[in-house]
Amino acid sequence: MLHLVLGVHLSETGEFLAFRERLLLARNLGLSVHIVEVDACNVVSAVLGSDSGGGENGLVINDIKALLQDVGFLKCQDISRKSNDVAHNLASLALSSIKESFWHNVCLSSIFPCL
Repeated sequence: MLHLVLGVHLSETGEFLAFRERLLLARNLGLSVHIVEVDACNVVSAVLGSDSGGGENGLVINDIKALLQDVGFLKCQDISRKSNDVAHNLASLALSSIKESFWHNVCLSSIFPCL
């Protein structure tokens, strides 16, 4: 189950929170996640770094690192936002929805143009 995180956050914090939620979902579904692609260089650097750096994102980064171990993580790489159209379209669809949704084994028509 995804969690609504209330408050005002920096966009960087939003990237970390979204990353953590994706990993929580994968772990809760019993999925292995060997390769993670993220379209934010700072997220990749923080996750691959040896220190969380503290601050507003420190605890979330520590959560991410622990979750990566739980799901069998092998590699994290930075990709361009343009290469991430499917994720962008799904996020846009989720934000425009007025109800909570869970898509499992479904191919939504809004992502067909990206495939």
